[in-house]
This record gives sequence, C-alpha cells and structure tokens, in this order.
Amino acid sequence: MLYPFGCGLTYTTFAYDNYKVSLKDNRLLELSLDVKNTGSTASDEVVQIYGSAPASRSRLPRAFTRST
Repeated sequence: MLYPFGCGLTYTTFAYDNYKVSLKDNRLLELSLDVKNTGSTASDEVVQIYGSAPASRSRLPRAFTRST
C-alpha cells in the first residue's frame, strides 16, 4: 500500500457510508461520503483520498478542502 491508513493516533473508531463519486466536465472528480464517530470518545476525522492520472500533464494536486 502506497499510503497506509490508520497511522494517526486516535482513541475512537469511525464508520464510512454513502459513498458517491461523479465526474464533472471530464476534468473534475467529485467524491462525497458520510463519516460517523462510532466510538465513545469525541474526535474528528480527516478523510484522505489518493488517486493518480497517468495521462495528466499536471503533477501537483488540484485542490484540498476540509468540509464540516
């Protein structure tokens, strides 16, 4: 695995559900999902998605946003 998940320190667990993926105008990939804290300790989660586009001329990430 190139980027292993679970490397951060947390004292709770999370569940991921309702994945949605759509391609906008052949250039923008939009992803959404629900994240739920299933443990007994308050915490937050930053979901990271890694992908590649071998035919792309750009080598840098296009955007990163953190939603609440």
